[in-house]
Amino acid sequence: MTGMSKPPVKTVSDDEVRALLDRYRCPVPFHAVRTRFLGNIASPVVSASPLDALKGLWGGELPVFDGLDAVNELLAALIMGLWNRLSRHQERSTPFRLLRVDISRTREGLARREATLTPPLQTRERLGRP
Repeated sequence: MTGMSKPPVKTVSDDEVRALLDRYRCPVPFHAVRTRFLGNIASPVVSASPLDALKGLWGGELPVFDGLDAVNELLAALIMGLWNRLSRHQERSTPFRLLRVDISRTREGLARREATLTPPLQTRERLGRP
C-alpha cells in the first residue's frame, strides 16, 4: 500500500446493519431506513447530508455511545456501508431491488406498517402537510 492509498472499506451486510439498529434501539425499521436514505440520496436539496439523515433516524440526535469506537462502527456501517451502497443505485448498471417486508395480519402488524409509512411530524410540517 502506498502512502496515499486508503485501505478498502469493509462491505457491511444488511444483517450487520440491522444488528446495529437493534443495538442502538433505532425506532425506524430497516426497510424504512433504506427508504429514507434513498430519498435523501435522490433529493434535489443540495444541503442533504448523510449525517443529518442518520440523526433523523433517532429523532434528530444520535444515540448514546460507549466510546469513539462505537461511534465509528455505526458511521462505518450506516454511512460508509449502507449509504454508499445505496448511492451506487444511481448508476444504470446497479439497479435497486425492493425488499419484501413481512407484516403480521394483526392490529399490531397493521399499526407498525402505518407507523413506518407516516413521515415524522417534523417532516410533515416542513412539507406543509397535516
